[in-house]
Amino acid sequence: SPNRLGQPRRRPTVAHAFGFLYVLGGANDDQRALADVELARFDEANGAVGSWSKLDPVPAPAFGAGVVAHGDRLY
Repeated sequence: SPNRLGQPRRRPTVAHAFGFLYVLGGANDDQRALADVELARFDEANGAVGSWSKLDPVPAPAFGAGVVAHGDRLY
């Protein structure tokens, strides 16, 4: 079976940093903004994506937002 995120979402913010893919926020099927964050290890050599894990949510729900990696953090 495919490796899936914890829940379906539209217009999430996605980042590749520190050897991981991060998926932040987005909107659910009711167009309610989400605050959850999920990450999975990403193998740049072959494009393999590991299992998704949940992190602490972002302070404010959002969809269609931007993200940047700087130092050892995402902003």
